[in-house]
Amino acid sequence: MAYFSIPHLSASAYRFEYHSHFNGILPVKGDSTSGVQFDPAGNGPIVAADQPLSLVGLYGLDAGQLTPGWQRRGTVSLLLKALRLMEERNSLQAVAQQPRDRQAYQRGECVGENIYIAAVWLADRLKLSVCFDLAATDPALYAGVRARLEQLQLAWRERGAPKDAGDEIEAMLPMLEHFNAKFYSASKYTPFDDAYFARSFALKQLTVEQKDSDPVRRLIYMTLMYLQQQGVTNAQLALGPDEAKQHDACVETYNGTRDTRYKLLLHSSHVYSSDEKFLADLDKLKACLADQTLRNVVGFDLLGAENKVGAYLTYFEFLSRNRAELTARFGADTSPPSYPLKLALKFSNHIHCGEGMGVAMDNRSAIGYAMTYLSAPLPASFYRAFWRYVLTGIDAARSREAEHWRGTDGTPDAPRLPGEHVSGLFDELFRNDSLTIDGLTLRRYDGNSARTRQLVAYTGKRNMMAISEAFDTVPKTPALPGEKGENYYQVLAQGDRPMVFRLGHAYYYRSYVGARYPYVAFDTNLGSNAITGASGLFDSSESYRLNRGLRHLQGYIDTNAIQELSDRVMYAGVRSLDRSDVQALLELSRTCNHGADFMDRVGAALPTLLGKAMAPIYDARAANEWSDCFGVLLEAMIGLSASRAVWFDAATRVLSLFANWRSYLLGCDGQGVEHTDSRAEYLRCALLMAYSLMPLAPAAGEQAPTDSGTEAVNIPDADQVAVQLQTLIDTVSGAYWSVTVGPPSPVAKAPPTLQVAVNGYKAPDSVVTVFASATASSA
Repeated sequence: MAYFSIPHLSASAYRFEYHSHFNGILPVKGDSTSGVQFDPAGNGPIVAADQPLSLVGLYGLDAGQLTPGWQRRGTVSLLLKALRLMEERNSLQAVAQQPRDRQAYQRGECVGENIYIAAVWLADRLKLSVCFDLAATDPALYAGVRARLEQLQLAWRERGAPKDAGDEIEAMLPMLEHFNAKFYSASKYTPFDDAYFARSFALKQLTVEQKDSDPVRRLIYMTLMYLQQQGVTNAQLALGPDEAKQHDACVETYNGTRDTRYKLLLHSSHVYSSDEKFLADLDKLKACLADQTLRNVVGFDLLGAENKVGAYLTYFEFLSRNRAELTARFGADTSPPSYPLKLALKFSNHIHCGEGMGVAMDNRSAIGYAMTYLSAPLPASFYRAFWRYVLTGIDAARSREAEHWRGTDGTPDAPRLPGEHVSGLFDELFRNDSLTIDGLTLRRYDGNSARTRQLVAYTGKRNMMAISEAFDTVPKTPALPGEKGENYYQVLAQGDRPMVFRLGHAYYYRSYVGARYPYVAFDTNLGSNAITGASGLFDSSESYRLNRGLRHLQGYIDTNAIQELSDRVMYAGVRSLDRSDVQALLELSRTCNHGADFMDRVGAALPTLLGKAMAPIYDARAANEWSDCFGVLLEAMIGLSASRAVWFDAATRVLSLFANWRSYLLGCDGQGVEHTDSRAEYLRCALLMAYSLMPLAPAAGEQAPTDSGTEAVNIPDADQVAVQLQTLIDTVSGAYWSVTVGPPSPVAKAPPTLQVAVNGYKAPDSVVTVFASATASSA
């Protein structure tokens, strides 16, 4: 039967983080704490056990101390810094002043428009008539709103920061939180790089305001505490080379105190620039890596806007040319230790490929679009119309919200919180309605729009094939003797080379790349790409909302979405296997007398089957760790069936699950920016794996074979299958870390368990329901 149920799919912790950006990890708001004080012994400030691990918690401190009113203080502080961003680094002003570059997306222009929308509402709400109808490029608007908010905040402080202030800010707090989420985290309407732009500026402002309390190092330690609080003890975290020295020192202190294995990757944002700029940036990274004081940098991380093709051939040429210098500090430790000390077993190359923002000259901020096609500067009449449109959109969103009083468990009604709030404002402005000025209908970046999905798919596929073509290129002049005729994949990645390659996102052509380049791995972030629209998975806002079970692990998931996602990142089934393996399993199914005999003989063949399918990591773990897991999954699918077709189908599906090991290296891509955490990613991956195995044997528990008087067998149930799937994810992740970095950190103290109940029907156009009994705070 195609109906299935997993009553207790749970996860307490996933120890690894293979893809995240240091400055995007902390959630915007939240009150979760570590529960244990961290004292860096002079290398930075002490972080209290009750310190809220969020941006609001950090920005809400008073001279480095947590005092009553921190939630309000942090919320207002973040809003004020967004306004100051538009006074000092207004991206829309940059678009207006650079007509020759106007066709290129200006970093931060969507978040800049978000801030402008917030300023319009605030000016109207606070009755600041002097600010009415001001342009998005006019700093007087943001300065005027900021001054009034600071005045209200000062009066609140002078009254002793009462909890029930009864002032305008208290009434507006839900709206301020709503807007902060649009500034400092990604969404359908905020490209993730814009959120990092806003976070970076806010931190610089905080550093100036609170330099005596050392906010940068406090942020670093809070970020590491947040990871450990989530159960992550092994991580590769990307940051810029200018940040490396301070972050490395803090990471070294934290690792030494907490027995964690947090590592750093140096990122380059010039992979889409000219070769000259890119090579200059790579030389900077190489010089940074050579710094003997750095102890935790394990490789490079290639960033990019993903709306152009990356210079991968230039990168591989650079790696080949500089192999000796780049890998000098990598390899196995010696006894006694050699100098310089080894950083890791292998030099990691993490290449972002295929996540896509989908931004372009016709897919950007509405105001930037107008500047491109109506010419800048825009007239005052434009901004008068835009102001009216924003305020009307807020009224319309609230009216629409008021009309929908009844939701469902999977598509709940918007929460009606105390104070002023709005839900669906940006949908109202940029999807449900439109604004036409001088014959031009304004367009706006939307992660679910057809245009964005087209751009994401186009650039993602082109970049994957560009990497493939670069790997296949044979250097005209071999860098080393004996490499004549070898391509860059053979020279840099294949076999026991001192470098390792991992592709981030890789939503397109993953199966092809994995088969063609077996020593190339992927990292998978199912939730963040779906939540921010970068996967192109949902074709409308309604589809996005309906599939809340995937985004928040609390709701419904269309089975078509599950199948599409599974086919992209972990294609399974008999057609994914090598022909010789299929033939071997088919022969076993034909010649075995009963199911138990078949399972025994498959078990005997596993060292050969898995050794080939998982060659880069198979020997990193004892053979029984792989075979025990395989056996439980196979038995759960076969049960007491006497059908040879069932035996064969079960064996091929489980083998394909193991062959997809490259896809079980999980990451969040910036937990706070992209609304996810490691436990949520862990469960999403296990859910996709479980769906590929369904249906299981019709009966579970202790069963007696019907054809003999032999003792009963205990057939694993769905919950036991879920445990084994997570064991497989853990084992793969640990094995990969062991062969690329070194011994992983042991399991940390387990955080509260995230548990969901799953029910579904495996068929096209059907549904899977996911409801959590304990939800992750950032999921």
